[in-house]
Amino acid sequence: MKKHLPFHQISETEPTPSTSKEDMEVEVSESEEWNSASTMFGEASSGFSVVVNPSVSEFELQSSSSQVKTKQASRVQHFSKKWLSDPKLQGWIQVAEHDNMYAKCSACVVNLTAKYSDLIKHANSNKHKNAVKKLKSSKQVDLMLKHNLGKDQEHIDVVCANLRSALLVAEHNLSFNVIDHITKINKVNFKDSKVAESLQLGRTKCTMIIQNVLADVITNQLKQQIKDKKVSVLLDEASDASNKKLLCILIKFIHGNEIKTQVLGLKVDCDHGTVKGLYALLKQSLTEFNIEAKNVGYCADNASVMMGSKESVKQYLLNSNPHLIPNGCICHTIHLVAVSAAACLRERLENLLQNISTYFSRSHKRQSVLETFQVYMRNDKLKILKPSATRWLALSKCVDRILEMWDVLTELFRLADFERESEVAKIIYNELCNPITKAYMLFLKYILPVFNQFNAFFQSEKILTRFIYSECLRFLKTLGSNFLKKRVSF
Repeated sequence: MKKHLPFHQISETEPTPSTSKEDMEVEVSESEEWNSASTMFGEASSGFSVVVNPSVSEFELQSSSSQVKTKQASRVQHFSKKWLSDPKLQGWIQVAEHDNMYAKCSACVVNLTAKYSDLIKHANSNKHKNAVKKLKSSKQVDLMLKHNLGKDQEHIDVVCANLRSALLVAEHNLSFNVIDHITKINKVNFKDSKVAESLQLGRTKCTMIIQNVLADVITNQLKQQIKDKKVSVLLDEASDASNKKLLCILIKFIHGNEIKTQVLGLKVDCDHGTVKGLYALLKQSLTEFNIEAKNVGYCADNASVMMGSKESVKQYLLNSNPHLIPNGCICHTIHLVAVSAAACLRERLENLLQNISTYFSRSHKRQSVLETFQVYMRNDKLKILKPSATRWLALSKCVDRILEMWDVLTELFRLADFERESEVAKIIYNELCNPITKAYMLFLKYILPVFNQFNAFFQSEKILTRFIYSECLRFLKTLGSNFLKKRVSF
């Protein structure tokens, strides 16, 4: 047994850390024995005061007992299922995964000790209250989506029907107003179909589906198809009826075993058609689809703003890629060749075609007179075609139609000239009576189809690269056979 100091030498400080737990327990037991003995002795002495000097004082006993209490561990608690129905905790409290000694807050997404007081403290925190508000709002959204979307296959079929109908309008360039009638007709035609009955698609919804759903899908699909591929960029600038400048950007690329042509962009109001404005819009579209300048081939018509040698879109592209090979539109080049050759003909031929078309297009009475002459002279009821103002090769069909109606038109304008109807009728009649005019018309009837056939070869969607040389040779032979001797060989 450990030897203790007298009572008057005991210090009021705590026991030293070197004192072991076993020694403390021995001291406590001995002090209890001394206290019991002193109590019994006091009662027997009938009031006499006896001072007992035990080996351990009451002060040391109290100090030792308090030290033992501080070293006792807190009671371990487990998750209680009653908390799930507690009004203060329900809705967000859950048992932690793989450990029932912790609780999980589904709103804050954190683990908490399984202690009721700690859980109440967490529930009253501002951070938790804000998280619960967000959780409730998200649950409302989920309930709304489940209510709208449903869980059955029928709703999926309705969604697919909406997408197909919107895609039909976009693919075939139909008016958005048509979709209102298509939806109503489908409901009448397919009364036994639940999908048709549930279909709700109008022009506003169709527009939103095309702009916000289908457009993104098609754009992302095109980005994947042209990723790191060589593409040919085709530009064309024009003006619409409201005099707005439009820039159409097309690309051609090889996908699988076929050549695809896709619209890269249709830009409106392109900075009044200036070179810098056109190039900025082109560069914007290329950047949007992640197309590098080194992978671009360039093709456009032969307008100066597109293919000029100084200030043009071609020069800007060459500055960004010196290895670029620009090509003018072959079809437009063939057209320019025909226009240059037609400069040697009489200028009044094109004016004659335009005057005849204008004479009948603005008067229903004159069209009725034309039909009367056709019936009287037993000719087919044919209409006058309007010549193109920009494509000289398009005059071929107009020339053929005028020659088919030559006799009828001559007699009709003879009567109009006799009645002095207008000065234009007199000019037309004089041209029709001139045999040189008809000779030139017959020449155009022969030569224009030759150019059109050669032009159509380069508009084919098939790959005809191996036939280019032979087709060019055939075209030269056809033209040369009209004025070269047969002994000249190619």
